[in-house]
Amino acid sequence: MILIVDDDPVFLDDATTLAVEPNRTLVAPGSSTALELIRKLGSDINLVMIDLSLGSESGFDLIQAIKALDKDLPVIAFSGMASPTALESARVFGANATLRKPISQNWIDTIARVRRRSDKQPAPSS
Repeated sequence: MILIVDDDPVFLDDATTLAVEPNRTLVAPGSSTALELIRKLGSDINLVMIDLSLGSESGFDLIQAIKALDKDLPVIAFSGMASPTALESARVFGANATLRKPISQNWIDTIARVRRRSDKQPAPSS
């Protein structure tokens, strides 16, 4: 299941409509809802996509909070306004990939690539 976090309801609606698996796509309007869903659904969420600008919240902070909960959960950061430097900084905070708005075929390709990469990670030893 993919979780998309953005404070723009129109974008969330568009993203869900264009999702590869619309019935396996959740949306959250902000950090607290996103973290609540991740805690509640756990490993059912296998990819999180986060807008770096969440109104009064920071996508960078949300990336760090998610990685503190599950360091192996893949995160893709995106923005329509952030500079290339800000997008690259998202990787320092733990994002596995970055994208620029608007949604394009590049999004679908990047999602598939990140999912393939995370599927190849070895299972944690107990």
